Amino acid sequence: MAEDLDRDRERELVRLAKSGDKEAFGALFTAYREKVYAVARKYVKNREAALDIVQEAFLRAFRSIGSFKGDSLFYTWVVRIAINLAIDAGRRKHADGNIPFDKYVEGGDIRPVKERPAQSPGEAAELSEMEEALARAIEELSENHRGVFLLHAAEGLAYKDIAEALGISIGTVMSRLHYARKKLREMLAGHLGRSRFVGM
Repeated sequence: MAEDLDRDRERELVRLAKSGDKEAFGALFTAYREKVYAVARKYVKNREAALDIVQEAFLRAFRSIGSFKGDSLFYTWVVRIAINLAIDAGRRKHADGNIPFDKYVEGGDIRPVKERPAQSPGEAAELSEMEEALARAIEELSENHRGVFLLHAAEGLAYKDIAEALGISIGTVMSRLHYARKKLREMLAGHLGRSRFVGM
């Protein structure tokens, strides 16, 4: 989520960057590089590959800043570039363990939940097993459904931001997210049915 800069400040930096102000673009890079990296990391297992994607995404953004119309946040624009780079490179596998099961499963559903208290060794082992199952299940989703699920559940982007980042409608975002959760519930039915954490 792009929270480091308010819209007015971002627009001013973009305006300056368009006029050739490298320091202004540097400020945009500093504000959003970690957030773009976090998104890229959901698509690639390798840290260096994710860093390469971030670097290339901002380089492309710098080169084409003049064509940025400002219809969306600069952040969502550069995130879309990063996602396209990851997809084009064929490096969009979900990193094992990036989605903690206990933070995304509640009441038999797949959704973010509040942080839970510390678990006993037995509970921790159960969670570890379920997290592996969740990671495998996410891998089984199609590229489109996995991407929307990770951006919403793992990165916390709002529907509008996901729509802007992926170049799709909000309705499509909601539809893909609904389908992804449905498929994950089906694939994780055994774990959801026996987990002591479900329904808490």
